Amino acid sequence: MIASTLSDAHETADSLLADLTATGSSSKAGFEGFAKSLPSSQQTFVTKEGLGRIDALERTRGRVLGIERVKICDWAELLAVGGQRI
Repeated sequence: MIASTLSDAHETADSLLADLTATGSSSKAGFEGFAKSLPSSQQTFVTKEGLGRIDALERTRGRVLGIERVKICDWAELLAVGGQRI
């Protein structure tokens, strides 16, 4: 893991926890509690299962070209493949 990635992950987690606290939600509410604290327009998430679907598609596309993977770079396509509405 690249050190800056780990630092970014910690910063993101700290920011999410601060947002939960500011909205009166509890981190013990889990993913569903977090999802309910967001405006409805922001409730499309990529879960672990969604990441698996993205990974599988990227690897399939890569195999066709004889390479390891072809990354999906379009945000709308990423959400279409791996997103889940809550």
